[in-house]
This record gives sequence, C-alpha cells and structure tokens, in this order.
Amino acid sequence: MTPLSDLIPDILGEDEKLVRTIFSPFHIDKKNPTKLTPSAFRPPSGIDEVSVNRLSYITANACKRHGKSMNSDFKTFFGLSTIRYTDVLASRAFARASKLEENPAHADIYFGVILQKGEPAPAEMNSVLKELATKARYFPDPNKESLEWLGDDINDC
Repeated sequence: MTPLSDLIPDILGEDEKLVRTIFSPFHIDKKNPTKLTPSAFRPPSGIDEVSVNRLSYITANACKRHGKSMNSDFKTFFGLSTIRYTDVLASRAFARASKLEENPAHADIYFGVILQKGEPAPAEMNSVLKELATKARYFPDPNKESLEWLGDDINDC
C-alpha cells in the first residue's frame, strides 16, 4: 500500500487553500472579533515561517484537534482560517509543502525575515502580515469543547 505522504504532491497547486490555526488572544481583533490581526501570520522568534496545512489533504477535524493540542495558559484554540496559495504569493510571501512524518499535509508560509524576541517587524513585513490577515477568511469555532469541527465549512472560501 502506498503511504499517504507519497500521494500528496511536493509542490503546492495554484488553486490550493491553506489552513492556519487561530488562537486567542493573539490572533483575534479585539474591536472586531470576526477579523484576524496581522499577528495571526507573524512567525515565532528565531524562525522565518508559520505552519499551515493544505486543505486538499487534511480535514477540518484534524486541524482542530491539532490546534487544541497546542492550548496553553497563554493561548486558546479559537478557530481556523483559510487563505488561497495565490493570495499568499500576491501578498509578497512564499509558501511551500513541508511534509512532516506525522502530518504529510503540512506546509509553511515564509517571509524572508527572521525576527528575534521583542524585535519589531520591518515595515515591509508588517505590510505583508496585514495583507495576509485581510485576505484570509476566519472561521470561529462555535464549540471549543468538542474535538470535532462543528463550524462553517472551511472549504467554502
């Protein structure tokens, strides 16, 4: 039997949608909780990428379970967001498949900038982050206790 990883292409297709896990309080606009903040796409200190999943090869349930597994005292899984690969490129970022053994649908969005802890992002990167947050569609989780995704269809974007 062919491993799932071998069935997933190594190159992102132009029509692909990427899924980003959304946490609160970091990624939700306080004034408009239906919108994302640019920090939803800001990479952690010391690396140049944020993790996403390729929606063609993973379910919303799997994305939610992964997000909930990352809950901590500082962040809580709040939902999912989707963005088209072409919108990532139009925003002046780059994305590529980066399969993980435990998640062959994994990909990363890259920015060409590695920020250190406490360092502000350069103006050009802030512009890219803002554009990504604007183009992404946010799907709040209506039932955070459930392990199943019970929100709107994330394929509908």
